[in-house]
Amino acid sequence: YMDVSGTAATASQISQLGVDWVKIDVSWADIETLQGEFDYTALDATVQSLDALGVDILLTVYEAPAWSRENYVLNQLLQLNSGPPEDFANFGLFMTNIATRYNGVVDAYEIWKSPNLLRYWTVPKYTNPPELLDTGDYGVPDEIQIGAIYYVDLLEIGYNAVKAADSNALVITAGLAPVGSSDNYNFIATGTFLNNMLLLGGANYSDAVGAIFGASAVPPTALCCNQPPGVDSHYESFLQYFLEILDFYNDIMARNDVDDMPIIITQVGWGTTEGGILAAPSAGFEWL
Repeated sequence: YMDVSGTAATASQISQLGVDWVKIDVSWADIETLQGEFDYTALDATVQSLDALGVDILLTVYEAPAWSRENYVLNQLLQLNSGPPEDFANFGLFMTNIATRYNGVVDAYEIWKSPNLLRYWTVPKYTNPPELLDTGDYGVPDEIQIGAIYYVDLLEIGYNAVKAADSNALVITAGLAPVGSSDNYNFIATGTFLNNMLLLGGANYSDAVGAIFGASAVPPTALCCNQPPGVDSHYESFLQYFLEILDFYNDIMARNDVDDMPIIITQVGWGTTEGGILAAPSAGFEWL
């Protein structure tokens, strides 16, 4: 994460870890607050410090700026404003700008973050202008335009923009949140989204398929689905197992004749506690 005040310390820690790749989350909304005006101050400092270490750099680009989309409060807890722009061409212009700026420095671009979640792909559509309720929320939309059919269009534009600006940079599909079912509003199952993305030609607009392993308390070496020692929940689904997720992705890719493409893990982590000395996790994170 970008923190200009801590760039040197972070670079030192990365050097000690001896890793080959570093990923940076890049909010488009933070860089292009006003259309056509770009502020790369924080990202420049971070990229330069990483480039000096000789590590490969992956930028995960997501979150369209407010000027490019309608923003709604769909519930009292969350301002859902992390969706794509209304005109995907604006995303293409931004990707052209950022890939040109970091030509030969940034090695890969991940196009968006978890587009199978409403949290990151918020596109509410109303037949009539939405009513602002007393709670400060807008009423329930007629639909949420979430799904691979929308994402692939954004992926294609992002891919073409990056390749035109820096043909050597890799373009990676967005890592998908590990989800086992779909309500086509809040979330879409990982397998459903991935399969539909490939059916719609997503492999034509990427060099690799992104994957996420997270929201799990299971060690990454474990296999589904025996309860690991000390793990009380979030071990019941194969999606909570690192090796099982990779097999799952590979099976779907094989069915779509693209199993020769690499799978790149763009986010990995699992929750642990040691010795019972940590405070109880907050609501929603009990599995930690």
